[in-house]
This record gives sequence, C-alpha cells and structure tokens, in this order.
Amino acid sequence: MWALYLGPKGPKFYGAMDKSENLKRVELGCDEIWPLINILNEICYGIHIKNFEEIFGEEHFVIDLMERIIQEKGKDSIFVFNSFELKIIQNSFEEVFKEIEDWEFQTRIGIFRKEALEILDKIIQT
Repeated sequence: MWALYLGPKGPKFYGAMDKSENLKRVELGCDEIWPLINILNEICYGIHIKNFEEIFGEEHFVIDLMERIIQEKGKDSIFVFNSFELKIIQNSFEEVFKEIEDWEFQTRIGIFRKEALEILDKIIQT
C-alpha cells in the first residue's frame, strides 16, 4: 500500500519499499470519514486561525490531505497516514475543539464533540 505526501519539494511516495517514514494504517468507517473531512474543511475554510502556518504548515498541506481522503474513501476504509499527516489531523481536531462551541459543533461537523474525540482517539491510538 502506498501513501503520497505532497511536500514543498514535490511529491514523495511512501510504501512498502520506503521504511524511513513511520506509517500508520487506520481503518475508518464511513460515519468516521465524513466528520474527519468536515474537520479538515473547517480548518481550511471555516474557522480563522491566527498562526495557521505554525500549526499546520502551508494551507495546501491540509487541503491535499483532505482531497486524498475524499478520493480514497470509496476504495476501502483503510488509510495510510505518515507522521506529518497524523500531526495535521491531531492539530485540526484540537483547533476545532477550541474554536467551535458545543451548541454549533454538531451542525458544523456532523457529530457531537464526544464522537469526534472517539474518532481522534481511534486515529491516534491505532
């Protein structure tokens, strides 16, 4: 299985032949994929983050990750994330938890905060 990282020096493929990057396989159901996409979407287009580049790097890193998840979601529910992508996901959840209030969380993300925490735990702990 291969993962693609679109970095500042161009695309880099990670897979069975490249053991230099710490890869993590994560199995997600459809009910977990869409909230993850919604959270990444909020980071790019919803909430304003003052120090965005310090937290996430360039905006296209988050957009590229979101687009890859959207493209791969139909194939199966197993995703391969590198450590950089996992950090983007973790930081995205943390920023959304911080910036979106409880009363609007379900409307904007599609699930309750507690369910989002469970998804984050599953991604990080897998």
